[in-house]
Amino acid sequence: MKLFFIFSFIFFFTNIFAQDTQKCLNKSKEFFEQKEYSYAQKTLESCLKNDPKNVDVLVSLGGVCMKQNNYNEAIKYFKESLKNMAKTSPYVSYVYARIGDSYSHLQDFTRAANYYEASLNYEPANINSLVGKGICEEKKGNIQKAAEYFKKALAVDFTNLIARERLIALEPQVLSYEELISTMKERNILDPNAVTYQPQDLDLLTKMINAEKDNAITYLSSKYNNRIPPGLIIEKFPGKIYSRKILTYSGYKDLMFLLSKEAIDFFIKNKVYKSEILKLRDLNGNNIFTDKGLLTEEGLVAYTQSLSGKKAYLLPSEPIPSAAKKAEMKVQELLKQGYMEITILEYAYIMEKSRCNEQTLIKTGVKIIQGAPNRNRFLIIDQIKKPSKFDCPADTQVCYYNMVMEKRKQKKDRDNTPVYTSTFGTGAKASPHICKENGTLESLGI
Repeated sequence: MKLFFIFSFIFFFTNIFAQDTQKCLNKSKEFFEQKEYSYAQKTLESCLKNDPKNVDVLVSLGGVCMKQNNYNEAIKYFKESLKNMAKTSPYVSYVYARIGDSYSHLQDFTRAANYYEASLNYEPANINSLVGKGICEEKKGNIQKAAEYFKKALAVDFTNLIARERLIALEPQVLSYEELISTMKERNILDPNAVTYQPQDLDLLTKMINAEKDNAITYLSSKYNNRIPPGLIIEKFPGKIYSRKILTYSGYKDLMFLLSKEAIDFFIKNKVYKSEILKLRDLNGNNIFTDKGLLTEEGLVAYTQSLSGKKAYLLPSEPIPSAAKKAEMKVQELLKQGYMEITILEYAYIMEKSRCNEQTLIKTGVKIIQGAPNRNRFLIIDQIKKPSKFDCPADTQVCYYNMVMEKRKQKKDRDNTPVYTSTFGTGAKASPHICKENGTLESLGI
């Protein structure tokens, strides 16, 4: 009989505590909904004093701390909640994900990735953790792994905008061969019957995608009073929340024409004579316009910088700045040693084809000379002047040289060729990926 009264006594006070905790939680929720986050936190902390192992209170405290950007505090409460939470609880995955989010906000992507992984072990379809793990892999430079997680997230929820936007941001690197062919056909870069593409097609696609990332569609829309002429863009998934507008080849040409015309007007307003426009150079001495009056890659950068108030161009009579002069001296010295200078686009092509990061390229012989502020010049060994005894991939310099020659051979003036391009059969073989996915060269221990 005594035992019965003892259990009744314990149950009575446990029930009282539970009721008090629930009232406390309800009050903190009211503060939270009113965006009085500090009051919500103080209320929850008072709850915790009466019921220190209550999972609802601990998880709520973690969430309120996150809302106030107190991520270390949030991590403390979330971890404490896990100690008191049954492993079979449906909230285990959620809490691991929130810890991952907190570490991600603290820029600790290694720890964040570990907690997202733990979350996925409990719930493989956790959208938050799939997207979060993808962002962590992206931050660590593992682009293909990042894409895998974003695609998994979309497989769970096709409308997830964050996963979709992150995938788009990683284009064209994460597109499969079939996806590249498909989008090139959509954009009118390739003939509808094409089964392969050439390097210059990928180069054009990359420029078009980069232009879209730089708000090219918005720019065109403003130029045409929100009525872009037919054929310049395509809208994918119209009417959907995840609809997307992309440039066609005609749209990209129109974009470059408008930008170039705008740039010419800008320079004329800045008292550059019309006769000098096509002779303008950037601070490293590179031409800003082609002989047809279109902006070059370097010219687009110089024009953009000039718009922000910096004088990033040189008149024909103006000398190259001292920093560029010093760079020129270093370049000339390297040229005498058997190097050849390559363009920034050729350097980007080497990086893309080899899959090596910049640190690896420098360690394996690529020379990067800083010229004018924020402008670099790139050099590699000229195999004609200084031939190697080895072939690619045994000698990375041979690989780099071959890649540049491949790009130069494929480079064509698109204004003099049809819109569609295709080749018979499989076409040229792709250059070898001499680096691992993380950009390092395993054979050299780099």
